[in-house]
Amino acid sequence: MTEINNSNKSIQQKMNMISCEVGYGKDKIDLNIPKRNFLGFFTPISKNKINTDIEGALINALENPIGKKLDDVVDNKKVCILIEDGTRASSQKIVVKVTMPYLKPAKKLCFIITTGSHNPYTEENKEIAEALKSSIHNNGIENYEIIIHDCFNHEFINLGKTSFGTDVIINKKAHGCDVYFTISDLKTHYFAGYSNPIKNFLPGICAYDTVEQNHSLALKDKSTFLRHPLHPDPSRKSQPVAEDMLEAMRLITKNAETYTLNMITLKNAIFWAEAGDFDIVTSNGLKKVDEIAAFTINKKADYLIVSAGGYPFDGSLYDSQRALELTKNAVKDGGEILFLANCGVGNGIAPNEKAKEFFYNALSEPLDKVLKTIENKYVLYSHKAFKFAKLLKKVKIWIKSSLNSEIVEQIHLISINDPQKVIDNWVKNDPNAQIYVCDKGSKLAIFYNNNIDDNS
Repeated sequence: MTEINNSNKSIQQKMNMISCEVGYGKDKIDLNIPKRNFLGFFTPISKNKINTDIEGALINALENPIGKKLDDVVDNKKVCILIEDGTRASSQKIVVKVTMPYLKPAKKLCFIITTGSHNPYTEENKEIAEALKSSIHNNGIENYEIIIHDCFNHEFINLGKTSFGTDVIINKKAHGCDVYFTISDLKTHYFAGYSNPIKNFLPGICAYDTVEQNHSLALKDKSTFLRHPLHPDPSRKSQPVAEDMLEAMRLITKNAETYTLNMITLKNAIFWAEAGDFDIVTSNGLKKVDEIAAFTINKKADYLIVSAGGYPFDGSLYDSQRALELTKNAVKDGGEILFLANCGVGNGIAPNEKAKEFFYNALSEPLDKVLKTIENKYVLYSHKAFKFAKLLKKVKIWIKSSLNSEIVEQIHLISINDPQKVIDNWVKNDPNAQIYVCDKGSKLAIFYNNNIDDNS
């Protein structure tokens, strides 16, 4: 983990003010905070020079893998390639272009866009499918199929149960392959530990019921960020959601080889990329995420400003909420959060009607009722309402978004138009106010006193 770094180019000092630039939708917002009130600014950082040559970095990773090269692994094999869907920020079109030549020796290729429980029928997913078709044609590949996973409307096969009791029901097209090749952009994840290649299996190619059973484990205390069974630190391996996902993946890939291309990107830059042995590369990636995105603080703030990071991270309120979970350790109980999430460039409240019902509608009830209802009976998507309700019991949250104020205030948030005015009032009413600022909150992880177990 890294210490707070206030040398970021998004911060400028002007007289007695600190000016911070943060993401909002497809734009930026400038915020001014008096120096005496400014505690620090958090955003993912790299000790190395930022690399904008994403294609070059990926080729280097594939040419210098951990273990065998990809083209040798897939030679004359039936290969299932799992690609993250359009809700992710990774550069899928570049990835498709770079990896395709290495897949040419395969006997058959099955590409699956791993939507999990997300909406499969989006323009972004169609664009990924088109990029696949173009690259396949350019490389003269004939024996292939492209599938955009739909957790409701595919033919499924049940492979058994995990030790957690989750039925591993997967898209039948993914069953029985010789090699499983995953492509993943790693980052922190507030209830699965990390976004990582295992998530391409569960929830990625699983049926709705399987996803629901797995995500019910999100209510457990250790289902939080920066814990994972493949983490190199033994004290951080216990993570119910991720352990269940890993068991499911082992059932799916039984008797097959696994291979991964992992990366950590941010918009048009790449921090790290590595390819090869699935477990080793994933473990290395988790450690690298810690270096880039995990911060430890020794003092909590009275007030916290959080930007989800702009689009696609703030496409909906449902998606944006993860930024609050990943940064909430930076503010005192009884404090206040200014949340910047556009929620207008994407899906508004939630990505689908079920998510809206069990996240938004559930959260519109009194907070104590929300917690009790979900604890008694979990339904997919309701973990979002559960965690939001727990946070709202501790802090007041102001939000700038494109959503109607009545919609926002129905779920116990305070809608505002001018974020600077909120900051000015904080300082006016509390001259000694201490304020942290987080940008790209969806890719951060903040700990108080380095306590990784105090995140629930």
